[in-house]
Order: sequence, then C-alpha cells, then structure tokens
Amino acid sequence: MEQELGSLVLIPGWGMRSTVWKSLDLQLRDSYHLIYPQFDDCVSPDQFGGAVLREVCDEKRVSLVGWSLGGMLALELAAIDPERFEQVVVIGAGAKFVTDPTYRAGQPLASVNRMKRNLERSADGTLHLFYESLFTKQERALHLDDILLDQAKDWPLSSIDSLRAGLDYLTQTDLRDRLPNINVPVAVIHGQLDPICSIESGRQLAQQLAHATFIEVPDAGHMPFGFQGYEFHQLIRSALEK
Repeated sequence: MEQELGSLVLIPGWGMRSTVWKSLDLQLRDSYHLIYPQFDDCVSPDQFGGAVLREVCDEKRVSLVGWSLGGMLALELAAIDPERFEQVVVIGAGAKFVTDPTYRAGQPLASVNRMKRNLERSADGTLHLFYESLFTKQERALHLDDILLDQAKDWPLSSIDSLRAGLDYLTQTDLRDRLPNINVPVAVIHGQLDPICSIESGRQLAQQLAHATFIEVPDAGHMPFGFQGYEFHQLIRSALEK
C-alpha cells in the first residue's frame, strides 16, 4: 500500500503570492501534499493564523514552511498548538520584526509606518520597491530582482486592507515569550546578507528555541529559496527529514 503523503504548508511573506514558491514546488510535490494559504480576506492581524488553520483542518501529518511574515506565522501556530505540527522551517524571519529598547535586530518601526502611508498613495509602487529591496547588490547584478518582478506582473493585486493588516502583523507580533511552547524541530534558514530581516534576528531565534537548527545561506539576501533551485530544495528536504 502506497504511503500517504504528509502535508506541507508553504506560507508566503508579505505582499507575495503562492507562485513565489515555484522553484520549490516542482522539487517537493512528489514527496508532500503542498498547501498554499492565501490572505486576501485578512483585514486584521489576528486573521492570518485562521487562514492557515482552515487549510489544514482535515490534514493528519502537517509541517510548516514559512518565509518572512510567513515564518513568524508558522512559529506562532506551532506555539499555539504544539501537537498539531510535526516540523517547522523558518526562512528569513525572527521572533520579532521591528526594533524596540529590548530588541535591536529588527527594522525601525518608522520604516514600516512609512510603507503603510505609501500604500495609500500607490500600492503598486510600494510593492515594486519592496520587491527590489529583497536582494543584495550581487543578486541584483544577476537580475534576480527582475525575475521576481516579472513573476509579480501576473499576480492579482492584494487589497489595501490585506496589505495593511500584514504590516500591522509585523509591527504588533512579538513571539519571544511564546517560543518556549514550541517543542517540535525547527530549522531556521537565513540569508547571510538579508537586508530585510537581519541574520542576527535568525541567530537569536534559533538560540531561543529548544529544538532548533540554524542554517546560514552564504551571500544570500531575503529570498534565498527563490532562484537556487535544486540546492535549496535539498536544504529544505534535509531539514524536514531530520
């Protein structure tokens, strides 16, 4: 009898669509039932978790792969229901996104608030600038930003309310006190030169988790999985099979 595939939930970052996982999809679909939650109907930060849980309510063996905002969300869900998920892979995320007097590894709150204001003026323009900012100078020289921008041309524009709610999630969420509740294996994968979520935030996250492995991707920016194809697929598979 053929073994039933486990379910793998691929949770995207802010302003992204499921096709951002394209390079991993082709490599993982033979081993997992892939699930892609969407957040178009989320208009407040507390609705993002429910959007994921609705997708997995009938699934038995579930692991989470989350990138950026999606990584924080994966950690939050694993902390809320530690028996529900088998493994978690976090890419380019920390326990907190913005700085405060007790946390220096994040982005300034003023930067996120500026993005909120810019959304009201031009959602397209704000997203375009954000997509460009994910990459290192070396990655831009290889036109990796252009590949993402070409993908994004085919994406339906998310609602302003959903995008604003995502930014609110990033500014309001602090998972540090919840991390002790996570008792499943967590692989923390981080680009060495991530310009959005500093590698220090990933290191701190791994240090605060009971069962974590920290994996640094040399010379990579905020989107280390996007264009490394087979190599990154092997990294993900290795993390999930431990």
